[in-house]
Amino acid sequence: MTPACNENICGFEVLPFPEKPGYLPISDEEFRRDTLAAWCRGGYREKIAAALYGGEREWAALYKDRDMSVRVAVACRANEATQLKMLTDPEPVVRKFLARYGTDKVRTAAVKSWETDTDVLMEIAKWGGAATKRKVMELAWHLPETLKQVIPYLSPGCIKKLEIYPDREVQFQAAMHGGMAQCQRFLDAIRKDRDAGSWLMSWNIQARVEELSQVKKTLLGGLSRSRKHTEMER
Repeated sequence: MTPACNENICGFEVLPFPEKPGYLPISDEEFRRDTLAAWCRGGYREKIAAALYGGEREWAALYKDRDMSVRVAVACRANEATQLKMLTDPEPVVRKFLARYGTDKVRTAAVKSWETDTDVLMEIAKWGGAATKRKVMELAWHLPETLKQVIPYLSPGCIKKLEIYPDREVQFQAAMHGGMAQCQRFLDAIRKDRDAGSWLMSWNIQARVEELSQVKKTLLGGLSRSRKHTEMER
């Protein structure tokens, strides 16, 4: 019978690794190797455990497995070389986990391979470095609906560049995640518009400005109190 799962790795409920019976005339390392090899030929639970407990040998055997859950498990643990091979996986959820658990080289390679799935690009922008975030913005530049989804995860420099984007909705989303000056420039740009959409955007941006003002006031108040306490300690 398959033992109950009692380990949680990368969100997977994973089979516990068995202890070597004392009567087996093999080393612990041999027992571990043989167990992982057997799991690679087992059911999906065993294969997931092999992917998460194992190494290069197990990843090489499982990264093209027909079960998507097994490939996701490999994506979570595999080394960079294996993850790069998995970027052509047909299932977006596998590529999403590659973006989350991969290196920035893996994320950059995904963008360069013209990844277009919005959820995958959101993960790349969320976990990637500044250069990777910029590449996501450049890739999504001609995909306004996708661009609006990734804006919350872009760097401040990328968000500022979106001020000149030709789509007003994208400009609005950028302002909602930008600084106070960017919000004010957006308000100035739509001040003469009289349509309901512009009024609603203006209302939201003004609320954002008030929120940023309150944050600034709180921070400055905290800094002022800190300086006062420092002077008292002196």
